[in-house]
Amino acid sequence: MPLLYYRSLQNAEIALWKATEHSDFFRDNLKEQDFPTDQVEQIHHPEKIHQWYASRFLLCRIYPAAIQLYSQRKPYLFNGPEISFSHSQDVVAVQISHYKSGIDVQWADPKLKVISARFLNDMDMETVKTSDEIISLSIIWSIKEAVFKYYGTGLTFKHIEVKHYDPVSDTALAVANRNGEKQTHKLIVDYIDGMSLAYVIE
Repeated sequence: MPLLYYRSLQNAEIALWKATEHSDFFRDNLKEQDFPTDQVEQIHHPEKIHQWYASRFLLCRIYPAAIQLYSQRKPYLFNGPEISFSHSQDVVAVQISHYKSGIDVQWADPKLKVISARFLNDMDMETVKTSDEIISLSIIWSIKEAVFKYYGTGLTFKHIEVKHYDPVSDTALAVANRNGEKQTHKLIVDYIDGMSLAYVIE
């Protein structure tokens, strides 16, 4: 399938791909480019293997230099820009940034309502108002997951508050309370074909 979404900002690139192809398609493409795939041997779930291949395929498609720079230890390009991966079902997302990065894609899944007490703060639903509760929950989840990935550690979803959401400009503000220090982050937030996408843009 072609790209679902692509955006180039001053210091970042963001892309989504609907990975309906078989895993072999992505694996063979990566091997043809000599992209290191040894890390897949540590993954046992077929869906996770598929997502790994698809996300690295997408990375190489929008940033070919990753083939030489990619480190297997974590989503990090040695001597290159920072990278963040996300996936939800058969959709994979990649953000490449010259600053810290954090991206999340999330289908509007009714299961989010079941676990909402684990990640919602008192005012989150008041801030993110949409025509559907599940859509609002998916947007809130994506915002918090993107900020969480921006830091990588020392933060829980309960310590991230969504302070502003504007569906017209597709922007949001979130405040992270990490180790007693509060930091505000600006994000781009889109809702595309039943799924939310959020990424930190500083």
